[in-house]
Amino acid sequence: MKICAIIVTYNRKELVKECLSAVLNQTYPIHDILLFDNGSTDGTHDFLDGIGLLCDSRIHYTYVENNIGAAGAYSEAFNIAKSIECDWIWEMDDDTIPNPDCLERLLGALDVLSEEKSISFLASTVFGENGEFMNVPAIDARPSENGYPSWYKYLNRGIVKIGCATFISLLFNKKAVDQIGIPIREFSMWGFDTEYTRRLTKYFGDAYFVGDSVAIHKRKNAIALNIEKETEPDRIKLYRTLYESSLINSYLYAWNRSNSKLYLYAMCKILKSLKYLRKENGEIIFREHMIGALKALKDRKMFEVMVDAEIERKNE
Repeated sequence: MKICAIIVTYNRKELVKECLSAVLNQTYPIHDILLFDNGSTDGTHDFLDGIGLLCDSRIHYTYVENNIGAAGAYSEAFNIAKSIECDWIWEMDDDTIPNPDCLERLLGALDVLSEEKSISFLASTVFGENGEFMNVPAIDARPSENGYPSWYKYLNRGIVKIGCATFISLLFNKKAVDQIGIPIREFSMWGFDTEYTRRLTKYFGDAYFVGDSVAIHKRKNAIALNIEKETEPDRIKLYRTLYESSLINSYLYAWNRSNSKLYLYAMCKILKSLKYLRKENGEIIFREHMIGALKALKDRKMFEVMVDAEIERKNE
């Protein structure tokens, strides 16, 4: 099977060097690596070129002048990857360091799952630098034919069925990408990957979490997103986009689409954060979050149209 890896980077030349080296030295050979530089200003290209990494014929380097955000970068990268001949697309951020057998273990899971008709993607187990649990995917709790969920069907083989995951070492079926489309670039930094993986599991096929495929995520703050525990001031404003995305994703993929329940869900999340933000950052942030909540409620239909358009686009 031919594997194309996608790595998105921005101003992390040392980390992306480590990431590239880890991908190039997998026990299962990589055929192509699409390195998408999202407007780096730290000399990433010259640095990688200077140490000879960009001389490797497997690496295809793409640079955009201005940072287009995480959703925009992955949307562009997936669009490019669609034109590359491959069977599976393996994506990760520049701060993801996969174990040497990470890809081999993901592909090995396909033998266990051979009776499954359509697999949309596989997810690695992710740990922080100090062994912290990170980027844990959501279990697929949808009922099977007899009404019970079947997420533990392959549990004895270290494999669990999941409903969505974040973009840290996910192996996508190229057929799923061709049929269901690419990530939506208009989405926020937090939430676009949830939308995309939910779209795949809803419209293409099941996804699975592979216990013995391990990647290390070298994110500075290795704790779950929680505004009350946030230690980086610059990230606080991003929580507004998190709640916007949560609302939109709930609207698109929740079993019960009752608007009243969605409004209540959104406002509870917003109000919880506003109590903290008003205390720490003033009324400007308060207003921004209220505007964000209303904007998300207004835009949810727009994203539904975008999702439908991606699914209909298929084989352009």
